[in-house]
Amino acid sequence: MRVDSAEKGEVQPSISSFSLQRRALNIFERATTKFKGDVGLWIQYSQVAKSQKAKKLIGRVLTDALLHHPTNPTLYVLLSNHQLNDLLSPLSARALLQRGLRLLPNCLALWTEYAKMELVFIERLRRRWAVLGVAGQASEGADEGMESEEGRQVIMAGGIFKLVWEGAKAALEANAAVHQAFIDLVRAFPTPLRASLLDDVLYPSLRASLPDKASTWSLLAQKALVDRPYPLPEGVEEGSPLGPREQVDALKELVATYKAGLAVLEGRERARGAEEWARLLDEWIGRTEEGPLVRTASRSSSRGSPT
Repeated sequence: MRVDSAEKGEVQPSISSFSLQRRALNIFERATTKFKGDVGLWIQYSQVAKSQKAKKLIGRVLTDALLHHPTNPTLYVLLSNHQLNDLLSPLSARALLQRGLRLLPNCLALWTEYAKMELVFIERLRRRWAVLGVAGQASEGADEGMESEEGRQVIMAGGIFKLVWEGAKAALEANAAVHQAFIDLVRAFPTPLRASLLDDVLYPSLRASLPDKASTWSLLAQKALVDRPYPLPEGVEEGSPLGPREQVDALKELVATYKAGLAVLEGRERARGAEEWARLLDEWIGRTEEGPLVRTASRSSSRGSPT
């Protein structure tokens, strides 16, 4: 009878079906009770719980881990991701990251995670309202804290992200690494706010804060090569190479930006700028298979070589 049921796929789950999973979780429970100071052990415990889709257990494990390690940024990131993506609670994720930033105001990873969380929140609202046909008015229950049309428009235009960015600049002194991290975040995030946040917020801040650094002009020069609008044109995928005409236009903008940078830079920064310029050209020419960038570089090198 049991064999016939197994062959038909009608075997009902029993205690033995889950005994190994429970055994593994019990081992981790005893281990974290005994070795509370091992952060890696707590993280492994949460990963095992996640593999078994035990959402409540994931939250409890990471919360207990934070009680013993309140200054570990990785735990804040993991728990906020769980609250935002598994429990769909942006308010809890926001409160957690704000608490982490009060304890660790100089942690770049927490600031970028906070900014990412706000971008996710805005994009989810935008897509939900698009499905519901909510264009010019707030929808009931959809806006957490958005009680007026004016407030909704400010938030949907990236107002919270801009506040996070100003807080990060104040706490981290707005060096090149801070700008790089936020620019990389926005460049890769699928949101219609991508162009406005880069062109109106991050790039002007970079140019105003660090005009005499080679890294500034390197980031500005890559703009034409890396930045892509969102949504992308039909038939174009995220990360796909530029078309022939786009490659030529990007190269022209890159050259113009570096010329402007070299006119401003002095001393060692000027030399670093020239090195970065050569490295960037080599990198992008290497990515292009017989495209306009390669042909342009080949013609330039042939003109400059002795005959």
